[in-house]
Amino acid sequence: MNELPIVEILWIDSMTHSGWRDYEEALEKKVASCRSVGYIISKTDDTVTIAQNIAEIEEQVSEITCIPVVAIQVIVELERINE
Repeated sequence: MNELPIVEILWIDSMTHSGWRDYEEALEKKVASCRSVGYIISKTDDTVTIAQNIAEIEEQVSEITCIPVVAIQVIVELERINE
């Protein structure tokens, strides 16, 4: 698990706006721009899955986010801390 890349991912997500609105106001609504940081634990043609936390001693991960590839705008690899 020591070799898992650490990344920041800029991605877009759907956003819901409930309640009645004027038509023109509804046209101004946008999607949500999101940023996530974590260790890439899986990468397929459809998704990139990251974990915020890793416990190397027990090979466990937590705070998992699975992001659709079509929603990803940018992936930047971050520098690891050398121990």
